[in-house]
Amino acid sequence: MKHDRICQDTGGYLHCTNGKAIKVVNTNYGRTEYNVCRHDDIKINDCRDGGLSMTIIRNKCEGKAYCDIWVSNETMGSDPCSTTKKYLQVEYECTGKGRRFVICNFSALKY
Repeated sequence: MKHDRICQDTGGYLHCTNGKAIKVVNTNYGRTEYNVCRHDDIKINDCRDGGLSMTIIRNKCEGKAYCDIWVSNETMGSDPCSTTKKYLQVEYECTGKGRRFVICNFSALKY
């Protein structure tokens, strides 16, 4: 299991190697620890997004080997605790094989 944290208004990435694909297990956009992404503007230390970031990160990253993420209120779809700086916490596994795409030129096929 991999654990990554990306601070609000910064970018980061999830990645898997050896042909493995990202399987998102859990996420939270908010704040549950004071010492992560420290900032002077931390007024709440128990803030969760109610699962919205899970849907967003799964749609963006699931099944890929690499996934860039920009973390902001806009990209995470909400501002669950407007009076404090937040971070995205992601737990994911690298499993199976990544997505593969095959592009066919149907005019070249013979029946």
